[in-house]
Amino acid sequence: MRFILILLTVLGVLYAYIGHQLVGVLSQSPAWKVAEWLLLGLTFALIAWLPLVRWNQEDEKEGHALKTQEFLEWGAHLSMGILSFLLLFCLLRDVVLYPVHRFHPFQFPLYGDQATVAILVLVFGSLAIGIIKALGPPRVKHVKVVFPNLHPGLEGFRIAQISDLHIGATIKKPFVAQVVAITNALQADLIAFTGDIIDGDLRVLREDLTPLFQLRSKLGTFYVTGNHEYYWGVEPLVQALADQGLVPLLNEHRRFDVAGATLVVAGVTDASAGHYDPVHASDPARALGEAQGDLKILLAHQPKSAERAEKAGFDLQLSGHTHGGQFVPWTWVVKWVHQFSGGLGRLGKMWIYVNLGTGYWGPPVRLGAPSEITLLELTRG
Repeated sequence: MRFILILLTVLGVLYAYIGHQLVGVLSQSPAWKVAEWLLLGLTFALIAWLPLVRWNQEDEKEGHALKTQEFLEWGAHLSMGILSFLLLFCLLRDVVLYPVHRFHPFQFPLYGDQATVAILVLVFGSLAIGIIKALGPPRVKHVKVVFPNLHPGLEGFRIAQISDLHIGATIKKPFVAQVVAITNALQADLIAFTGDIIDGDLRVLREDLTPLFQLRSKLGTFYVTGNHEYYWGVEPLVQALADQGLVPLLNEHRRFDVAGATLVVAGVTDASAGHYDPVHASDPARALGEAQGDLKILLAHQPKSAERAEKAGFDLQLSGHTHGGQFVPWTWVVKWVHQFSGGLGRLGKMWIYVNLGTGYWGPPVRLGAPSEITLLELTRG
């Protein structure tokens, strides 16, 4: 509860700042000012509803109650996007442009009705573009991973990676089916799902999950848990996926013979899993065990597992979690938070690839970090 109070206090301060910057600028009418504050208050209330009510619900909603809940979630997540862009452009004006303007005055006013209209156009223009990009099909990103001593049998081996799908109130069955169709068309040798499949009660989302059961590749589909699985109940989801042929790798591995080469595919539980269940504590060394192979791949939701993975002896780690920040300004912030925030990187002798996310979390917005299904091809060089 303390965390929620701190969160709401910070949220209130941010809204007070935005209100101070924008309310009453376009019109001095008292009624207009009240309407503007009420509109800001509505978006504040929708965001506050998430931690106060939605994330604490344990009962299964049905019918009209479920529709109402999903409608409120849409409103809350859109409000988060609006808040982010309002903060971005207000702070850009106050912190960046205003000091410059003091020494080198611009030809246009930084404050007043014209500036306010410009901010609102930028906010809702960015939001609209971001929504279109988020709700559209994820791109396929082709990545070649070069190993100097790759076994000839693994030359050209292809892995399709899906990550951070976040099936929930705003990502439903049609989007999931689209992801599956795109992935299957790649005809990969192996499919890796690096966590955060759902964001909600499995009892409600089970039907939206069903297209994933049609994923096809030569060696199968392998899955590791993300942090969001632990928010909603990890065991029922893992069991539901396993029942349909998706292979969970919970600190364990599988070995395959690929054209005379031995491939080890291991997976760990999420880096935070031990906080929810000590049995699920993430352990790359345990996942690999004593397995020997020509190439050892680790699936780990969070890229921060990389140091332990490299020490354990893995050659390649596939991760997600960061979403690449998902949209500006968070695409800039994420680079300060994570050593590996997106794309291909190197730690010691190990490659690490961080998928930017196939779905999205929170605001249905993608701007500066496009959603992706990754097709990784192993090659010698």
